[in-house]
Amino acid sequence: MPRLLQVLHPGVAYQVCAMLQGVVTSGTGGRAASLGRPLAGKTGTTQKSWDAWFVGFSPNLLAGVWVGFDEVQTLGSGESGSRTALPIWMDFMQNALETVPVEEFVPPECLSAVLIDKTSGLLAGPNCEKTITEYFLLGTEPQRVCTAHGRDQSSSVTSPDSTDWDSM
Repeated sequence: MPRLLQVLHPGVAYQVCAMLQGVVTSGTGGRAASLGRPLAGKTGTTQKSWDAWFVGFSPNLLAGVWVGFDEVQTLGSGESGSRTALPIWMDFMQNALETVPVEEFVPPECLSAVLIDKTSGLLAGPNCEKTITEYFLLGTEPQRVCTAHGRDQSSSVTSPDSTDWDSM
């Protein structure tokens, strides 16, 4: 049996996973959200559109698609990972996950979910309208609260024990 060695802290791994989920929910991989399940990934394109790719995953399957030529040659004007590779990846994942139950990405208990104001990058105050949930290692959460949209200084930090992860 091979010896397993943990090389990355589970909290840090989940933080990266959460960032890559953002690529699917609100970034260049946004079309993948149409598959209707939690997904994460990253598009990529070389500088002169010689190569394009999308590497993405669900909680139980990872797949990558690369599009390019064996010899240095452009894919064409406007070709990118999101335009060229992502649709191929989506077709594969849709078929591969067709009979697989939907699973959520589950954050480890060493993280806290924090509501952040998208404009200021500070803890969201009660009047902040554009917010995002970010995950922080316990004890590293930001302390300053956004007051740009109001004057209330209440904190929006929650621990995993008090967070309803299913509603996020």
